[in-house]
Amino acid sequence: MDACGNGAEDPRTSYALRMAAVTAGADAMLAAALDAAPEPLPEDWEAVQGSLAADLLHPRELLAGDPAVTAAFSASFARANEAAGRSDRACILAKGSETALARLWHISGAKRDPPRMLGVASLVYLAVQERLFSDPFSEQDAAAAAPGAFFSERRKIAESIFPSGDMSKECSHVLALKSASDAQVRSRLLTAARRWNRIRDALDAQLMYWPRMQAMLKAAELPTTPEEIGLSPERISASVLAMPFFFRRYGLADLAFETGRIADCAMAVLERWKKS
Repeated sequence: MDACGNGAEDPRTSYALRMAAVTAGADAMLAAALDAAPEPLPEDWEAVQGSLAADLLHPRELLAGDPAVTAAFSASFARANEAAGRSDRACILAKGSETALARLWHISGAKRDPPRMLGVASLVYLAVQERLFSDPFSEQDAAAAAPGAFFSERRKIAESIFPSGDMSKECSHVLALKSASDAQVRSRLLTAARRWNRIRDALDAQLMYWPRMQAMLKAAELPTTPEEIGLSPERISASVLAMPFFFRRYGLADLAFETGRIADCAMAVLERWKKS
């Protein structure tokens, strides 16, 4: 594996890692749109994301060892890994919220290795994004949401859920990494309100529909349900609530938390698997 944790001999794992870049790219776009992180560098985006759609098109052929598909996939996989190994700014385009979710599940006792859980985690991301942006978000909504979004409130919640132990230490470290003042949180929420439709459309263009991703992951013989990784849908849903406390950068779950919609997003994840 490279410095970003990417790299695998097994084509299933390699495919899962490339699928994770879909949602990682969305996280990077979201953070930049809300001025929570710099815009990705064009050369990094091209190296990690440029051939992503083509890489994911032929999972069956990749598993079967089709020479042309395997050669093209391997070349772009190596190019993405090389870029991610050189630069943290490229690395964040290869792994995002979905990787943090898989790691959290692994710590919680899931029976699969984290890379094999990335597909389920990416599906969670799609469900959260769909629910979060299903309703408008106005400047009035931003003003109403701000007090509950302040980091003083986030720390109180963290301390009540994780009062001690390793999880508490990790949570405190994460919140310190992405801490923001009350004024910065208010400003970010106002920016979100003013750019809401633009951000939604950009994420829609980067992501894909749930049924399509699920079908592609199944074709790659990867888990697509909570049960396949040894967790219940309820536990997967609850993990969404923990994401703002464990993902070390600003991502989709942070916006869900700050807008006051994270509980609805967690319920949407649960409902998705009850439907499927």
